[in-house]
Amino acid sequence: MTQPGIPSEIRDRIFQVANELYDEANREKMPTVDQVRRAAKADMNTTSSVMREWRKQQTSQVAPVIVTVPERVQDEFQGAIASAWNIAQEVANEALHAAQKGWDDERAEAEQLRSEMAQAFEVQSVELEAKTTALSQELESHNQTKSELDQARKQLQELTDQLHDKETKLASAESRSKVRKRALLN
Repeated sequence: MTQPGIPSEIRDRIFQVANELYDEANREKMPTVDQVRRAAKADMNTTSSVMREWRKQQTSQVAPVIVTVPERVQDEFQGAIASAWNIAQEVANEALHAAQKGWDDERAEAEQLRSEMAQAFEVQSVELEAKTTALSQELESHNQTKSELDQARKQLQELTDQLHDKETKLASAESRSKVRKRALLN
């Protein structure tokens, strides 16, 4: 992580000096900020800031330790290592079998759920189709009834108009009849 505001050439120079001083101390003792500042010819604030970063990197880097096991120790623990290895393999195989069984159970459960969902879908599909057919029939019946009602209204209107005409003619005939009756009587 580069410190903001610090030029990379100064940062690199401080890192290089810090690494050289650390190597000179056989990586047993980290160099001080003052030692690095003097050797890198940098100011105290910049050196201090960059050294915090350098130390963080040093502590986060773990140098591998390579140690060969003495033959006598190897001979002593050869049987124990083989036994531990066999036990570890048994434990791993048991865990593998348990995981496989769990996976098989989950897969069977998922397959059962999928089958149930497919059946439910089929049932709902049939129900939907039946409801759609019934609705279509009801709509057709409604439209036919509406058409018949409209036709009956039209006929009623025609009959009402005819009745009105007949009433008008009757009233007119009655009026003429009264006029004639009066004329005859007089």
